Amino acid sequence: MALTYKRYIVIMTFEGGMKMTFGQNLRKIRQAKKFSQTKLFQKTGFPQTTISDWENDKYFPNIIEAQQLARALQVKISTLLKDTFQFPKNDVA
Repeated sequence: MALTYKRYIVIMTFEGGMKMTFGQNLRKIRQAKKFSQTKLFQKTGFPQTTISDWENDKYFPNIIEAQQLARALQVKISTLLKDTFQFPKNDVA
């Protein structure tokens, strides 16, 4: 039995037409809070490589992981996910 999943990019839309991916938004919030990826790892337990993959839009955290990120960064989950929509980047079988 083969597992199939889709990889998605999440686009954040802000006033003025500027668009950011979820990863760009995560990085922006993390840096604004003066957190290194290592500090975020210490607060969440997510490996630095995973945080880097999210920030580089290689993968997207599930809702539970997103909640943990929001809690560690002391922001509402809606701040991480505000005005997002998803579209397939590519299919992986």
